[in-house]
This record gives sequence, structure tokens and C-alpha cells, in this order.
Amino acid sequence: MIADDTESLMSTSDNEEITTRGSITSVHDFKDSVKKMCQLQDEMKALAANRKVMNDEANTIKEDIKDYMIQNNVTVCNYDTDEIFVNKRVKAGSLTRVSLRAALQSHFGEESRTATDAFDYIINELGSQEVLELKRAKRKAEPKPKTTTVRAKKTRIADAI
Repeated sequence: MIADDTESLMSTSDNEEITTRGSITSVHDFKDSVKKMCQLQDEMKALAANRKVMNDEANTIKEDIKDYMIQNNVTVCNYDTDEIFVNKRVKAGSLTRVSLRAALQSHFGEESRTATDAFDYIINELGSQEVLELKRAKRKAEPKPKTTTVRAKKTRIADAI
């Protein structure tokens, strides 16, 4: 069995880099791969956090610029080699189970059984498949064993007399 200790994973060499699929042929390769995967995931998580902050700031500024352009009838803004303009497009609604069921019931009206049959047919036609995926989660700390301490009985002055 492979050890669960992080220390055993950290003791592997940093010199090897796992790049090709199917290159895990030994426990050592496995340990290196797990270590590399966890390091990359940690780096991506840190980058994603920074990216979210930057995206939020950029989106706020973008909304301010769009509002200004609309309110002041600015059709185009030239910046460096770019043109910035407000574009209007039609966005279709999303197709979810709830929206599909509601649309079918609306279409078929009082024939709700027909709507349900059509919904079930569509869902069954889409099918499903099992997908194996590798998940990473923090280990839960093992509960500390409860220790029973025996305390010595204190002698009271009243008991001694």
C-alpha cells in the first residue's frame, strides 16, 4: 500500500518531470506524478484567485464605460490600435431541465401528460454515461483519542480531623 504521509511524497526528486501520458510505471513515478499534479493545482488555484479579482475590477470598469458611452451618445472610442463600441445582440435563454419542462407544458397546455412524456423522451435520448475522474480533497484530521485522566483525591482538612 502507498503511504498517505505527505512527507513520503515530498521526498521524491524534483528533477524528473512527468510529461507523457502513460509514463507511470512504478511507485516512484506515481509519487512524482501526484506531487506534480498537486503543485500545479495549487498554482492554478492561486492564479485563479488573482484572475477573479482582476476580472471583477475590469467588469466594473467596463460597465462604467458602457454606461458613459450610452448616456453621452459616444458611438466609438479609439484607444491605441483598438476601437471600443457598444454592441447590441440578442441572447437566447438557457436550456435547462426546468426551462425545457416549463416550455413543453406551456406548448402542450392542458395535456400535461403529453408534455411529461415528451420531456422524458428527450432526457432519455440524451442518455448518460459514467465518467471516472480524479478528485482531490483535504484529508480530515483524525480525531484525537479521548484520554481519561485519573485525579488523586485531595485530602481535606475536615476529613483529616
